[in-house]
Amino acid sequence: MEQCVPISKRTICIADIFGTTPAFERLCQAIGGAVEVVDPYSGLQRKFASEQEAYAYFMTEVGLDRYSEMVRDQIAAAQDSACLVGFSVGAAVAWSLTGASLADQVSCGVCFYGSQIRHMLDIQPVVPVTCILPTSEPAFCVQTLAKALSGRNNVSVETTPYLHGFMNEVSANYDRQGCAVYLEWLQRM
Repeated sequence: MEQCVPISKRTICIADIFGTTPAFERLCQAIGGAVEVVDPYSGLQRKFASEQEAYAYFMTEVGLDRYSEMVRDQIAAAQDSACLVGFSVGAAVAWSLTGASLADQVSCGVCFYGSQIRHMLDIQPVVPVTCILPTSEPAFCVQTLAKALSGRNNVSVETTPYLHGFMNEVSANYDRQGCAVYLEWLQRM
């Protein structure tokens, strides 16, 4: 695994469509350091019966643009720059905020299975970003996205043997081993 850059003193973990859950809070705390959590539901824990239900709720009630604004506000709330660590839709938000407009407030990005990044290839990160991709996605070819991202300045890409959601205990695709491997990687940053 390639090292991104040392995580700054400030890390912002950006939740997926499930939002803040006890499992997500444990994951973020396990990263260590000064970790802040941003989720699409402003800290209100929601219980979804399925990923489809969570996705529909997120798209109807929040959306990607509003979620990006929430994270942008969190970044601006302190003077220290932050490393953004995003998961799924949170990874897409992290990716969208690594461009020039926040260059002095974002130190790096780590994007776990950010499938929506494929719709944001016009963004050129100005800080180091590591994109950690799943082995496959039902809606698109992961290898095509990996190829589109590879060779870009400030971007490193790693395709894993795990599925979308492998870091999230709430996901049907959670993988204990994969989560442990990448949690250890995050802790070493």
